[in-house]
Amino acid sequence: MIREVSVSEGLFQFIKSYITDYYSLQLIIFFARHAYTKFSEVAITQALTRGVRRQYFQKALMAFIQKGIVQIYITNNISLYSLNANIRDLVLELAELDMYQRQLLLKQN
Repeated sequence: MIREVSVSEGLFQFIKSYITDYYSLQLIIFFARHAYTKFSEVAITQALTRGVRRQYFQKALMAFIQKGIVQIYITNNISLYSLNANIRDLVLELAELDMYQRQLLLKQN
């Protein structure tokens, strides 16, 4: 059985440019599920892993910050991270795909 995935050109280019590994994919899915929320780095890494491979998620987070996908807000000397509003629609489109559809897209990449 062959399944096809239809996504916008913008989402396809986003995936091709920014989703480089398992950790970046999991991180962007996390932000897609919480597209309007700000989190501390500790909250993000604890939600994604229980200490195992934490440094890989931190590396993906820093890469997303450098690329402008994630923004930093400082509140009471605490850094909070949130999805950049400019790419929110693309990330929400990605979140609508099921795991199999995301895998097909990643294979095309």
